[in-house]
Amino acid sequence: MKTFMLWTLLFSGVLAFEGRAQDAAALADRDAAEERYKKLNSTVESLIEENASLRKKVQQLSDRLGTMRDEHAKSASDSSVQDDLKRLAEKIQEVDRKREGDMKQVASELERIAKLVAGEPLPSKGHVKNGTSPKTPGDSDRTGTPKSIPTKGYTYKVQQGDYLGTIISAYNAEFKKNGMKAITQQQVLDANPGLNPNKMGPGREIFIPMPEPK
Repeated sequence: MKTFMLWTLLFSGVLAFEGRAQDAAALADRDAAEERYKKLNSTVESLIEENASLRKKVQQLSDRLGTMRDEHAKSASDSSVQDDLKRLAEKIQEVDRKREGDMKQVASELERIAKLVAGEPLPSKGHVKNGTSPKTPGDSDRTGTPKSIPTKGYTYKVQQGDYLGTIISAYNAEFKKNGMKAITQQQVLDANPGLNPNKMGPGREIFIPMPEPK
C-alpha cells in the first residue's frame, strides 16, 4: 500500500512539473511575439509620420514651382530662371520617388504585422491550466459580458492639423492594399474610451484597431 502511495505521489509531481514547464514556455512565446509586434508597430508609425512629412514637402515644392513659373512668364528671356525651374522640378521628382518608396515599405510592414497577428491566439499572461484554451481578447464569457476593447492594432500620435477622419482614411488605404477590411470611426471611438474627435491635441495617442482580413 505504501509503495502504491509513493508511486502516486511521484507521478503527480511529474505531471505538475510538466504543467509548469508548459506554462513557462507558452508565456515565453507570448512575450517574444509581443516584443516583435511592438517593434513592427513602432516602425510602421515612424514610416507613416515620415510619409506625411514628405507629402507636405512635395506640396511646398510644388507651390514654389508654380510661383517660379509665374515669374518666368514675366521674364521668359532670363536663363537663370529656367535653370532654377529645372532644378526645382527634379527635386520634386526625387522627393516624390522617396515618398512612394516609403509607402511601399509601410505596406510591406503592415503585411508582416498582419501575418504575425493572424497566427494562433497567444496564451494569456494569467495562469494556464493544462487541457484548457485561454480566452483571446474580445471573447465573451458565459455570463454574457460584452466584448472587451481590442488589443491588436497600431498607436498613432496626433500631429498638428490632423482630423480623426483623415487618420482613419490613411490607415484604411493601407489596409485595403493588404487585403484587409476597413475600420469605421465608431470602431476607433470604441477602442479609445473618452476620445473626443473635436478635441484631439497634438501628441495625443490614438489606438487604431487591427481589422480582419477580407
